[in-house]
Amino acid sequence: TEAQPFEVACARGWFEGELDIEVVCLPQSAGVGAVSKIDDGDLEISLLGSTPAAAAIARGVRLRNFYVAHLKGESQALLVRPGIVSPADLQ
Repeated sequence: TEAQPFEVACARGWFEGELDIEVVCLPQSAGVGAVSKIDDGDLEISLLGSTPAAAAIARGVRLRNFYVAHLKGESQALLVRPGIVSPADLQ
């Protein structure tokens, strides 16, 4: 596993005093905990794996993806109902 840019920034304290917003880096042991905090309004941003993200969306948690940390290539797939042929159809 390679370090992600935000992990390096957190570890080196680069967010401290540099922004007009407060950034708190809280390592989570599993995506389900982060999703629960997002759903409760206690967390605004998180790195989620594909499984917790898909489960959260299926539960109705409102998520917006703006960064993909890594691509799995063809090792993962999304199963959808017949008639869904593009991401826009999932809305």
